[in-house]
Order: sequence, then C-alpha cells, then structure tokens
Amino acid sequence: MNKDLMSKVEKKIREIDGVICAFNVNIDAIHKLTENELVNIIQSTYKDKVASFTEIPPTIITSPEDLIACLLYVIHEEKTAEWILENPEVNNWIKMNFKGCQMRVGGQAGNIAYQLAKFGVRKIYISIPSISRAQAEIYADFKNIYVPIQKDEEIILKHPLEAVKPEEKDLIHWAFEIPSGFTVKVGGFYHKTSAPLRLIATFDELCSKLFFKDDFEKAAKELAKKSNYAIASGYHLLKKTYNDGSTPSEHVDRTIALIRSWKDANPSIKVHYEHGFMHDPALIRIVFDRINGVIDAVGMNEVELPLILEAYELKEAEKYQGSLSAINLFKMLLKLYEEFEFKRVTLHTKDFAMSILSKQFGVEPVNELRGLIFGCLTAAALAVTGRFCSISEIAEKALKLEDSIIGLEQRRLLSEYLRKYSYSEAESFEKRGIFDGGNFILTYTPAKVVRNPIATVGLGDVFTAGLLIMEA
Repeated sequence: MNKDLMSKVEKKIREIDGVICAFNVNIDAIHKLTENELVNIIQSTYKDKVASFTEIPPTIITSPEDLIACLLYVIHEEKTAEWILENPEVNNWIKMNFKGCQMRVGGQAGNIAYQLAKFGVRKIYISIPSISRAQAEIYADFKNIYVPIQKDEEIILKHPLEAVKPEEKDLIHWAFEIPSGFTVKVGGFYHKTSAPLRLIATFDELCSKLFFKDDFEKAAKELAKKSNYAIASGYHLLKKTYNDGSTPSEHVDRTIALIRSWKDANPSIKVHYEHGFMHDPALIRIVFDRINGVIDAVGMNEVELPLILEAYELKEAEKYQGSLSAINLFKMLLKLYEEFEFKRVTLHTKDFAMSILSKQFGVEPVNELRGLIFGCLTAAALAVTGRFCSISEIAEKALKLEDSIIGLEQRRLLSEYLRKYSYSEAESFEKRGIFDGGNFILTYTPAKVVRNPIATVGLGDVFTAGLLIMEA
C-alpha cells in the first residue's frame, strides 16, 4: 500500500477546499530535560527534605514542588501528560530555572493547522485566541492559513501577520522532553525510562476557556460552507474554577453552539475532536456529555482512553488497562464507540494506531487505513527530523523506516482475538489491517520505529493531520 500512498494523499489534498482549526493555538517552549539539571533543581528546591516522590501529583500545579512531582510522576509511570499551571510565580520560576528552550507552534489546533499547511491544503481557517506578533510569525512561511477579522462591518480573511494585535500577549506552554534511558536517582526515588516521554505545563487562561474571538464566531457559517473538515481541540485545558466566576460548562457550551452552526451551514462537514490528557472525571464528563451527538470523530492516545472510561465508571477501564495490549485497547475503544454516538474513534500509540468506524461515517475502510498509515508516517517524520515535514520530506525520511515489531506482533494477537467475531475476517485482518465486525469497521497499522527521536511533542497532532487528509 505504501507504493502508491503518497500519490493518493496528494490527490486527496487537491480535493480539499478548506479545513477549520480551533480552539487551542499557542507557542510551545520546548525544553530537553537533562539528568543533572533535574537532580540539581530537585536538591535546590527541596534542600534537606527530599522525599520518595512516588505519590500521585496534584491535578493543578501551584508550586515548584508540584512541577517536580509531575515530572517525576511522568518518569516513574512512563506516561506522557499535561498539567495546568495556576501560579504566575511558578511560570516565572520555570523561566529562571530551565534555560535553552526552542520556541515553535503549539496547541493541538495550532499544530494540526501548521501540518496541514505544510501538506499544501488549499485553505486553513484558524482560531488564534491571542494574535501576538510572535504567534503570527510562526505561520509566516504559509500563504494558505487565514484568520477572519472584521473591517468596516465586513468579515474578511487575512494572513495572521496581517491581523496582529500588538497589545495581545504570547501564550506560552512549557513542554519538557525526556529521552529514553533518562535516569533519576535522588532520595528514595530511582527510575530509568524505557521510552521517550514528555510533560506539558500550561499557563494560559485564554485557551483554558476555549476562547475564540467574536470575528471567528461571526465568520463561522461562511467558513463551514468553504470547508470539508473541522478540528475542535483544547478541552483538556479546562479548569474546574475560574477567577471571573465562569464555569467549564459555560465555556464548552459556547464551543458546542459554534460547532452546531458549522453543521447547520454545511451538513456534510466532518468535525473531529482531538482529546488530551485530562485528570478530572467531572471535567471529562462535562466535555463528553456535550460533544456526544455533535462531534463526528474522536482521537486519543493509550493513556487518555482509560481515563475517559473511568470517568463514566465503565468496567472495561479497570478490567483492561493493566496491560495496554492491542486487544485490551481495542476492547476499550469499542466500548467507547458503543457507549457514545461518534462515527469514528481513533487511538494512536508509539507502536500502532487503530480506528473503529461506522459504515455511516462516509469513509471507505481502505482510505481510513491509508489515513492511519500516512498519519504514522507524518509523526515518524517529525520524530526523526524534529520539524514538521512536507509530503516529499515524509516520503524521504519516513517511508524507509522499519515497522514496529511490537506493532506487528500486536496485530497478529489481535487477529487471533477477532476470530470470535469472524474467522475469515480475522484472517484477512492480519494481512491487510481491515476487519468488518458487522456494526463496525476496524482498521489497524503498525507505527514506524524511531529509536532516538529528536522531537516528541506534537506527534499525536501531526498523526491526526495525516489521518484527516484521507477522510476529508
């Protein structure tokens, strides 16, 4: 399938009129953590009170100690995660103590928009909560990214550089990259990582409210008429309380009203929700109760999926998450598909990706599989180069990489499990990665192996960009 994949991708891109990307767009400050640096910061922060650091960290970061606890949790549990920073003093403490950050586009919507622009999608319409000069300059190389602005009571589309608001601030999210083999030994804590990890710490009131400008709202229907697909993301940044007295439900409801307006204007538009790491079951329920029946498709990783099921007290979360094999993840993903009204649910991991889709989703199974494969190639290209890649760069850098041995073996084991549904379909699944389960279609692909990734932040986002190309 890889032989003609790139030509299929290029053909699909030519067929896409436009894509809407909302709601979280920011600047990521990416810091590559070193062992000595972390130990020195722990010792200087805790002095003589170094503990074992094995407790589950708080859900909100309010002190340097909280941030350290979150870093050690990610390292010990080997789970990528994201926490909200509540205290501006901690934000300043990070600036002072973690030097040498790479500034680049951030936020799921921001990353997906950037990657789609790199693919050459004709028009990308993006909601940027704070259009600072630095934020706009990130998109300087692209002529296919637009923001709606009002001029003389008329909404017009402009490049972000033509829509800069000098008074608006940079929205900075701290992204700590932790390499495989990272070893920490301090106090009673010892661990050596077996895979690349990341922690994102976010100090961003606007994105935490899923804020979008009035101009973007006024342009909603016209943008939807010009678009094949829309991305909704950033809900993982929600907080339980806000200083202005507003509630997370209010902020989600405002986005749902906007999404409904897209669908009213263009009933054929597909809307994908890209999930993120959320700790709080109540917040997860606020989101999923409201997007159910409105959003067409959902994407997530293997850490996020069990947390959604746990929030709804579904037994599959507790029953299967001890071993995150492809079989157990398939069972959890199928439960999510059955419990909600989504037409497609997708899971992406380091070693493989899978989708469960309805036959009413309007995407041929072979195109869904191509989307998974191209998404994995796009993520691999970012990992191996450290930058967002064009289609030709993806073909050059990622096609030659080996398939994950774990991903291949997990497909074989999953194929054996699927025989309970249909023996002949299971046999076919092992060879081609497509399984017809009657009321659902399963597609699966192994990911590419990148042994020493240059980048880990944004891999799920660019995977999603690649997947959506073949669905639009």
